[in-house]
Amino acid sequence: MKSQSRDDIWKELEIAQTLIARQESNRHQFRNWYVGILTALLIAFASKEITIEKNQFLILSGIITLIFYILEFGFGASEGRIINRSNELEEILRTNGEYDGPKIGLSLRPIGKRYLPKRSDIKFVRMTFTYLIMFLCSLIIYFVK
Repeated sequence: MKSQSRDDIWKELEIAQTLIARQESNRHQFRNWYVGILTALLIAFASKEITIEKNQFLILSGIITLIFYILEFGFGASEGRIINRSNELEEILRTNGEYDGPKIGLSLRPIGKRYLPKRSDIKFVRMTFTYLIMFLCSLIIYFVK
């Protein structure tokens, strides 16, 4: 492998790692927004000053949960494609294979079902668990009030 190609691989790998870190940060911020909005809705529902009907509360919390879950799933898919590309680059470095890049743009573009997290994937479980717990809290408050 040429030294120029090896340098290009390292540059692309560095960019990929930066993008992975940024996507992960975005997902955490996104989840924090979800928790904040749902908490505000829970407080508004529990307070006596703001009147929100029980059915309105349940529908709103369900819609908010679903929207944030779907959007975060999209962030996860994008991050997964970048991780796949990073793994390909590392494999090329280990085996002295042929460099086929740069492909950062292609790894960010949604291409069919190139990366959808599996149910056994820990990120999928962690992401789903967060939304499930928050929605269950909404249900408990719905039935208690």
